[in-house]
Amino acid sequence: MSNFQDLRHLAADKLLQAISNNSLPAAELLRRLIALMPRNYVFTTRELLPFASRANVDTFLSRMVKTHQLERLANGVFRDKSNSDNDTVLSREQILAVKRRAFAGKMARADAAVLSQRFSNTTFSANDTHRFLTDGSSSSFKLMPAKVKLELKRVGRRMLALGESKAGRALRNHWLLGAQKCRREEVETSLSNLSEVELTQVVAMKKIMPQWLTEMLPTTVDTSKTAVISYLQKSLFRLWQLE
Repeated sequence: MSNFQDLRHLAADKLLQAISNNSLPAAELLRRLIALMPRNYVFTTRELLPFASRANVDTFLSRMVKTHQLERLANGVFRDKSNSDNDTVLSREQILAVKRRAFAGKMARADAAVLSQRFSNTTFSANDTHRFLTDGSSSSFKLMPAKVKLELKRVGRRMLALGESKAGRALRNHWLLGAQKCRREEVETSLSNLSEVELTQVVAMKKIMPQWLTEMLPTTVDTSKTAVISYLQKSLFRLWQLE
């Protein structure tokens, strides 16, 4: 293993020298760069743009896909077939997360039925489209090779800040429905089986949620002494750090 790492470091040093001397054609530079990537590494078009022009990158990637040296997982998302386990299937969430990170963006999930109600004006039906939330622009693209349609829908950062915990996702689903469609009994039911730790999370999330949603929280959230004390301790600790 150490010999393999030494070879990788040597190849990386030579590549850096070639970049400094501007002695490699764009295609060869990109090929060597991809060869240095870790096994099963998934990369995006944007990661290659610092090393070549957009036209050269697009031409190179298209040729590599046609010759079956690269696998196109989605528009602008690839992995090296010679340096990956081809039987490893990535989930939609994993591929989408890679694409969002390339744009320094965040993503989150919500129940399909809720998203269908919230974004009913979409041009795609709920049966053939998988939707996620983002803090970037709304967009859509296809996963390869099945050409499954994915949609990214823009929402506010506070909604994304609820996170992916059981409590956070439940609260986000209610928030997406809106004050007119959300029902207090549904909120109480979805949060009724939360543990003390999860109740602590809900207490912390109250500063993020809209007022109408906080008023629908079950009374167990406010009466949980453990949750309130835990949140207070964390808040005070953060204040002490600022002193």
